[in-house]
Amino acid sequence: MPGIWSESDGRWRALEPVGFTLEQHLHDLIEGSPGMLPLAGAPQLAILGREVRCGSGYADLVAVETATGVPVVVEIKLASNTDRKAVLTQVLGYAAHLRRLDATGFEALLAPHLAKRRMESITHAAEGIADNPAFDSAAFRTALAAALDEGRLRCVVVIDEAPPELIELVGYLQDVSNDRLDLDLVTVTAYDVGGRRVLVPQLIEPDRAIAESPPAASTPSPAPTVTDGPGVFEASIDTVAPEARPLLRHLLTWAVELEQNGLATLHTAAGRDRWTEAYREAVAPLQS
Repeated sequence: MPGIWSESDGRWRALEPVGFTLEQHLHDLIEGSPGMLPLAGAPQLAILGREVRCGSGYADLVAVETATGVPVVVEIKLASNTDRKAVLTQVLGYAAHLRRLDATGFEALLAPHLAKRRMESITHAAEGIADNPAFDSAAFRTALAAALDEGRLRCVVVIDEAPPELIELVGYLQDVSNDRLDLDLVTVTAYDVGGRRVLVPQLIEPDRAIAESPPAASTPSPAPTVTDGPGVFEASIDTVAPEARPLLRHLLTWAVELEQNGLATLHTAAGRDRWTEAYREAVAPLQS
């Protein structure tokens, strides 16, 4: 996990994250500086619109990769005030809406947002971010049209803290998705360093994150109480479902006869929620 360490009195200590007061603060940061996102393949993003209507909802940010023309949907959440699994449903739903658009429809969807940014077109926005004298507008328009026709999209989920279940779900979606959909999970952690706010973005790699997670602690089963003879087992028969009692009594009679004939020695192991186990432990020596 990312972290900031500070030296004080000759000792190094990990700083505690300060978090974000409002989701809008993180939203503003990503919109203003999309280059901070460490996305797979390191694409350069041109932000095209904020709160863009995509079907029945509004995507936090819609962008485009300046080199490939691939549309990008960015959904930004704080772990403290959202269903962290639902964010995947949202971002994939927005991507599904964009998947149905061609280049003309995509341009029309973003037109009012581009106007607010004083951008004439998506190509104009990409060219301004690329800041490359060799930027080929015609090639970009062709690439954008091809990406939409082929359904190639990128979805990015930005969150301040990613729980294991979200990481696992993203990993599964990455495994089963085809090469037309890229899905990135990015955490942005905030720290206060000497009175200055410092951000640490990190691209989460599910396979690596899951492999590095400590195994969940298991609760050991309570040790059973072992008593000589079948008395405890016999008393327990009246506590089980009525339909199971005849079989258990038949088993008890058979076991007692074996002991009376010198063929077995009976013990009962009993513990909480272990009557079935007690029955097995009582029978095991009879079968050997």
